[in-house]
Amino acid sequence: MICCVLFALVLMLGVASSRAIRSQLGFTTPPPVASRPGQNRNALRAGEGGWTRRRLMSFRFAASGLVYVLRTQTNAQIHTFAATLAIGAGFQFSFEPWAWALLALAIAFVLFAEVMNTAIEYLCDVVCPERSKAVQRAKDIAAGAVLISATCAVSVGLIVLHATSAAELVSPGDLCLYE
Repeated sequence: MICCVLFALVLMLGVASSRAIRSQLGFTTPPPVASRPGQNRNALRAGEGGWTRRRLMSFRFAASGLVYVLRTQTNAQIHTFAATLAIGAGFQFSFEPWAWALLALAIAFVLFAEVMNTAIEYLCDVVCPERSKAVQRAKDIAAGAVLISATCAVSVGLIVLHATSAAELVSPGDLCLYE
């Protein structure tokens, strides 16, 4: 719970600082444009192609973003590998449903933070390509959010592993004194 609150605070600070940075640098909000060459995202919103087509295009755009993150970000690849190891440990130790739920939330929390960090870094690079202390601060804050989420995930993993291994070491049959 404390990790979630800390993550929310860091995220809010990052949003507040990015607004301040943009206003200090004199940037205004650009008019809406197509986000992909040859694609007019605004036309999709206006009803072109029907509801189902617009939903499928939204999923396609989201999947494209996730693929970009996994292909280009080393830390995202490391987090994905760690998630795979954690899932393997879950099968090895026969996690109960509550442990799987905690594990899934922890993995999602870390990957979400990593994706948001990548988005913030990418946006910072586009908005201000030259080196800037303010942009570096925003990137550091976003990286700090990933660090908080990864630390919380490791804590959750250790707690789940401890609870699972303790349950395996002491079974109810071992506590019976009269046989």
